[in-house]
Amino acid sequence: MLLLTNICSILYTVFMRENKIAKLIILLLIISFLWGCSNKKEEENPSLTKITVKINGFEYAERKNNSILDALDITDGEFINAEDKINTLVLGEHTVNVKYKNSNGKTQKYKYVYTVKDTTKPMILHRSVFNVNVGSNPDILSQIICGDNYDSNLVCEIEGEYDLNKIGEYKVYFTAKDSSGNLTKSPFKIVVKEKQESNGSNNTPVKGKEITDFIKKYKSDNNEIGIDVSTWQGDVDYEKVKNAGIDFVLIRLGYASKDGKITLDNKFKQNLKNAKEAGLKVGVYFYSKASTVMMAKEQAKYVIDALDGEELSLPIAFDWECWNDFNSFHISYTDLNLIAEEFIKTVQEAGYIGMNYGSASYLEKVWFIDEYPVWMAHYTTKTDFKKEYYIWQASNVGVVPGIDGFVDLDVSYIK
Repeated sequence: MLLLTNICSILYTVFMRENKIAKLIILLLIISFLWGCSNKKEEENPSLTKITVKINGFEYAERKNNSILDALDITDGEFINAEDKINTLVLGEHTVNVKYKNSNGKTQKYKYVYTVKDTTKPMILHRSVFNVNVGSNPDILSQIICGDNYDSNLVCEIEGEYDLNKIGEYKVYFTAKDSSGNLTKSPFKIVVKEKQESNGSNNTPVKGKEITDFIKKYKSDNNEIGIDVSTWQGDVDYEKVKNAGIDFVLIRLGYASKDGKITLDNKFKQNLKNAKEAGLKVGVYFYSKASTVMMAKEQAKYVIDALDGEELSLPIAFDWECWNDFNSFHISYTDLNLIAEEFIKTVQEAGYIGMNYGSASYLEKVWFIDEYPVWMAHYTTKTDFKKEYYIWQASNVGVVPGIDGFVDLDVSYIK
């Protein structure tokens, strides 16, 4: 200690008397001395932190088990922002610097290398049999949905021999191969028949579901009964609707065309005002044909502006059903999910609850944004839908006092 004191005294004396160059040299020596002491202390207390890689490969657009904490394990330390998600929307090898605090409380960076691959086969949705008239030339490929989780310009073809000028059954395949080499072959039949003469309409009148029977079957302490309406229901008498046992209503706010033109439902304001005055819980939905994230965001902003601060007791639903146009939109299934997510996130940023609408079949096969509330359509007496859902649209032929014609019937599990 005495030696260190003498050295410091000498250095101070020289520092005060010598020229600028000498002073600089002495200052550097002091810094070097202090740095060495610091390193020596660090060596005496080495970090015990250890990081191991649990996952170094992800499927494209993977949304589960893709946080820092899922991918890496740390002992005697702590990750900073451990819940941050790893980007899985770009194929290839990636490197990210993950921040953590080591056992000495010092912030460090760990270089994490991971790979994103596309091993998912294209998905072709179609019926099993196509009946065609002999001599005709239908565009069968336009009657299917051909998509991929990654490729937005997937080419779908028919493989196998068939003759539309010859009566018979032909076993063939729809095929699609994505840019990662994943191949799908899906079998179906083309049945070529003699042209059948039409005997006029044989449509059997549709029997509606009376709301009293519907309430008796589905109403409980754990759910509520509702309807969803648009301009197609005309002028609704909500007092009669309320007295019939309806608890809530989802109102169409508007809709958009493929080119992005937005139209306000001409009964929206009337429906919103009268439903609230009748004491019903209210949510809204927007019928979209968005093919880009930007279009979805614009439509969400339109909804927010149209509500003009109106409070809602139920969510705002994104309703995308234009599956007949899917192939012409040139988007992937992931693109579609990101479109819906953008709409939902935008309305949530404005203080509302966002929700995704879809049929049970498409929700199981195409939609994967399961972290958001779901409005599931399945017209049956008892749904076997496996995923979680908040509202079940159980019928499109409901008969409710106060409404002329049929109306959709819903069961809500949001209390």
